[in-house]
Amino acid sequence: MAKAKQTPVAEATPNAQDIAAKLAGMLNDSAKEARGDANVDTDLPMKKAAGGKATWKGIMELPNGSGGVLAKFAIKTCTAVDDEKFERHMYHSATCLNSLKYSDMKCEGCGEVVSKSAAVKGVKSDGVVVLVSDEELASLVPQNEKTMRVTEYVESSEIDPIYFEGTEFLYPEEDKSRSAAMTFGVLGAMLRRTGKVAKGIRVKRGKEQYFVIRPYGVSGLTINLLRAEYEVRDASSLWTSIDVPSEAVEMFATVAESDTKPFAAAKRDQYLANANKLVASKKAGTTPDCPTPEPEQKGTDDLLAALKAAMAKGAAAGK
Repeated sequence: MAKAKQTPVAEATPNAQDIAAKLAGMLNDSAKEARGDANVDTDLPMKKAAGGKATWKGIMELPNGSGGVLAKFAIKTCTAVDDEKFERHMYHSATCLNSLKYSDMKCEGCGEVVSKSAAVKGVKSDGVVVLVSDEELASLVPQNEKTMRVTEYVESSEIDPIYFEGTEFLYPEEDKSRSAAMTFGVLGAMLRRTGKVAKGIRVKRGKEQYFVIRPYGVSGLTINLLRAEYEVRDASSLWTSIDVPSEAVEMFATVAESDTKPFAAAKRDQYLANANKLVASKKAGTTPDCPTPEPEQKGTDDLLAALKAAMAKGAAAGK
């Protein structure tokens, strides 16, 4: 009995984008293997737990929609992120591995005063001083510092602002053909139309920095430097789930509507403004006016009762 012919399964033909991505990955992997780069996906620093010593604690006030205070409740804040750093310290010499006092460059072991050019640099690991020279660090730079590489596009809504480390303006270098300005403009217009951001990587002063490019204003762009995932502390122990009454949420949303305004950037720090005013007054030989302390406003920690009172007051005012 003759065997039935099997219909060959057609393989999906890779498109140009798939081929380019695969080729880029192969080239990057080859370059990293040739350089002997460390694997950035293994042996990651341990994520710290949030909590511990508070960075601020006090009372939070919520507005009631008519210039007063709806409710008050006690709160605390704590550090949310940690920057990974590679810091070297100065030591006397390769044979006298004692630290130097930065104030007078005196060896803490033998007492000899050492010049900065003669000192050596290193890190202490498990109690052992490991010397690391400037030349050795320079050889570890992962890519050209003159190249800012966009690697992918991401939905802007997917990025939690906690990962933003710093912001810089991005603008094109002037050239006669205006090609840089045109490419810059098209990039910005595409990001505005799609709601995406451009994610990429650069090297600055030997440090690799990930970033996203985001639209700013009508025609500008900014880059936000990104933190690594392990630099954001584990905050799972700070909060517990609580069942909130839907009635309170709906009333709160109604009250909040009265205090909803267009976004405005932060105002100048009042203390700094007062300090500069004090200096100007002293310089002019006049007596500065002392600011009047703000009166403490009444509030309650019973939010539901406060919301019901605010709603009743609003209803009475609307009659």
